[in-house]
Amino acid sequence: MPSITDQRTIRECKKLPFCYLCGEPFRGSKPTRDHVPPKAIFTADDRKTNPLILPAHCQCNQEESAGDEFIGQLVSILHGKYPDAQKSKLKVGVITSNSDGPRRAFLTGHNLRPLVWRAVKGFHAALYKEPLIVDDHAYNIHMPFPEGKPLPNGQVSFDPILPQQQSFAEEIKKNRRAKRLDRVVCFNDQCVYECVWVRDDAGGSWCMFAFRLYDWETLADRHNFPARGCVGFYRPAPGKPATATWGTSLPIPTSGNPLDPFDNGEAGR
Repeated sequence: MPSITDQRTIRECKKLPFCYLCGEPFRGSKPTRDHVPPKAIFTADDRKTNPLILPAHCQCNQEESAGDEFIGQLVSILHGKYPDAQKSKLKVGVITSNSDGPRRAFLTGHNLRPLVWRAVKGFHAALYKEPLIVDDHAYNIHMPFPEGKPLPNGQVSFDPILPQQQSFAEEIKKNRRAKRLDRVVCFNDQCVYECVWVRDDAGGSWCMFAFRLYDWETLADRHNFPARGCVGFYRPAPGKPATATWGTSLPIPTSGNPLDPFDNGEAGR
């Protein structure tokens, strides 16, 4: 089971011969060194301990980095740091869920899914030493925050929690107990990625994953919405990597919040 959790295995990731973003080799060009996830997310101390750094083409890195500052400012709230109002990328609006419901603040202006997907591509490349190539619509990410679309009347239509969000979280928990997960733990243990591979009814293979940055799920409005973690899936066009780990088929019970893959029901988890 591939595992990148210490200085030695993290250091080896810098030697990948391809750009983790586009998958193409460097062909003599000098790669840039990209922190995965962006180092702006982490405190100064956490950046020093086992940062995951992967090679990328300079152009690919620049094209993909537009939201780095946004997510850095968002997660910095967990550290008790709030951006200066004039420099803040966090745009706040106010909406209601119905005509007589409470007013709720929300963030707008950035879609966090591409930022998470960029990190998942990095974790895949680091774990399996091959780029992540997927066809359109062959992946999906469920964020740890409630999401919705503002309506013209000032209300909002919230996205429902889909059944697969609980299925993904339970599959990760089950395989953690069975010790069948591929893992990346970096930035002083404040970034954790875990995944497992499963077969579908048609004989294909796909990856279920869970991703956690600090306690970012606590940034959500957990008084009005169910608490949840970040989970997702992808199906690589080339198929399952040779070294990736198949999940267990045993009926192992799980505990804790069924929507949070990192909540095992124990204090402090």
